[in-house]
Amino acid sequence: ECGKLFAHRLKGNRTSSAAIARMLGLEGFSVTLDTVNEDGSPKTRFLKPGFLAGQCIAAVRRFCQSADRELAAAHFGYIDGIDSATEGEDGQKRRGRANNDLVREYLLPYARKLWADLSNPDGTIPVSSLMHSTYFKVWQLNHPVIASDVILLDEYQDTAPVLVDVLKQQVERG
Repeated sequence: ECGKLFAHRLKGNRTSSAAIARMLGLEGFSVTLDTVNEDGSPKTRFLKPGFLAGQCIAAVRRFCQSADRELAAAHFGYIDGIDSATEGEDGQKRRGRANNDLVREYLLPYARKLWADLSNPDGTIPVSSLMHSTYFKVWQLNHPVIASDVILLDEYQDTAPVLVDVLKQQVERG
């Protein structure tokens, strides 16, 4: 029944990440790298709005597949090339995180705005590739009741955490 509320949103055309960035009011973001230019000034990298919108879309996709109740910074992927490796106490190189953390902090409100629009049947942002995941996530967050005595699940190892959570909710209800 939840999916029916979103049926009209499934027919939208593909929209570019740049267009979604404009709809979200998302602007580009500059990060300062750990390297320097020939003149000794720090190098910077400008992340374009369309690229950043793609990061928000990917974060919403990860959130929709998770059992999590709230979209968080942890749903963003790592952006290569904006952080230098650091050396751990054990002498091993590790991914740096400072700039990635700044970008996540900047993007989280936009990703939440995207999620709020997508999870609203009357929303306007046309990201049709996310709509099936969206209404399933909305269903999971609304604590669905599956009226059945038995639920069979094949290929459990390939089951998304969002569905595992729905099944756990059924067990918890008894």
